Amino acid sequence: MRIEVYGSLLYSEQREKPPLRKGMIIELGKQPRIGWKLSFDKFSSTWGEAVLNFVWTGNKDDVYYTTVYEVDTVGYDAVMEREMGKENY
Repeated sequence: MRIEVYGSLLYSEQREKPPLRKGMIIELGKQPRIGWKLSFDKFSSTWGEAVLNFVWTGNKDDVYYTTVYEVDTVGYDAVMEREMGKENY
């Protein structure tokens, strides 16, 4: 299956940390997201600081590129656990 990510998961060193070392995660390419920008609008108790989130602007000049990955079930579960936590996933 495929997932689309942004933020810290774009950095390979973040993908090498548990739980993401499990499973298959292969980069397929970039995807432009027109009309979106990133904003530090939420506080993460895990990171102890503000974290980036997408904010819809509707402005065609605001373009951010996400990355699409092919993942197996183990890789998908690892990404969901990292991003949402076991309780929410």
